[in-house]
Amino acid sequence: MFASCSPGTEAWVFASQRGFPKMAVIHTSIDPVKNTLTISYPAKPHFLASLIYGNKFRKSFTVPLDVNALPENKLTKYPVTEVEIWRQKSVGYDLSAHIPQELKDVIFSKNYTKVDVGLFAVVDGRNRGVNHMGPPVEVLGRPNTIGFADFAPIHILGLASVREFNELVKGEIPDLSVRRFRPNIIVGGSPSYDEDDWQTIKIGNEDYHVMSRTPRCKVPNNDPETGERNRNEPDVTIRGQRNIDPGAPLLGCMGMHMVPFEREGSINVGDKIDIKSRTPDHKWGRNLWTQIEG
Repeated sequence: MFASCSPGTEAWVFASQRGFPKMAVIHTSIDPVKNTLTISYPAKPHFLASLIYGNKFRKSFTVPLDVNALPENKLTKYPVTEVEIWRQKSVGYDLSAHIPQELKDVIFSKNYTKVDVGLFAVVDGRNRGVNHMGPPVEVLGRPNTIGFADFAPIHILGLASVREFNELVKGEIPDLSVRRFRPNIIVGGSPSYDEDDWQTIKIGNEDYHVMSRTPRCKVPNNDPETGERNRNEPDVTIRGQRNIDPGAPLLGCMGMHMVPFEREGSINVGDKIDIKSRTPDHKWGRNLWTQIEG
């Protein structure tokens, strides 16, 4: 997770496309065998590279994928540091020394204002609790926790939903990418907006609680190809046409938040999805299991 702070303060707060829209053009890839995460970003090419790549030249750097798995002598390179996520105190292994200055300049400079930029990895056993809307321990059978995610461990969205919604904004955005909504899981073959009332589902061999709809902020206005922010869309149309949740009447919803039944599991491209139960009772701010509103 990237974080930022005022220069010299080390008061780290998570960074996102809300404040730094150019983060949309950061790409990642993982190598579980080598335990590495590779992060790439647009960079200014030298002369020869400019002839080959034009404005698509990228540079990359590599950090450990699972810092917790490192031997003790390597783990000491990454001090555990406090970082704030949505006003919740959390901690992470500090990997900031790996960040190239060029990435900071390209992605995180705002109106020529410089900020300090950090990079953090999850510390096992030091995770935050999921918002009060998540399934309680009595239902889940374990504490309901997340690492650095905004709200829930998993976000799922139907591709047909995005395509139907695109018809409403195609004058402004001809090809609305599902990447604008940043789902972990993209569903193909379901009717548009079918996910709005899912309650429990099975993907492959794993079961999931669907805990809430996803009220949208303005991040989908950021173009994932360029990092440029559209002033109005799709935010205006989402708020006007997808304000379907009584708990968030001023926001539009696209996609659903989920929590897996088990702490660990696997999912594969092409896995079949089985909708096990549905509910008309999703309401932002209300726990679906206890009916307590927060």
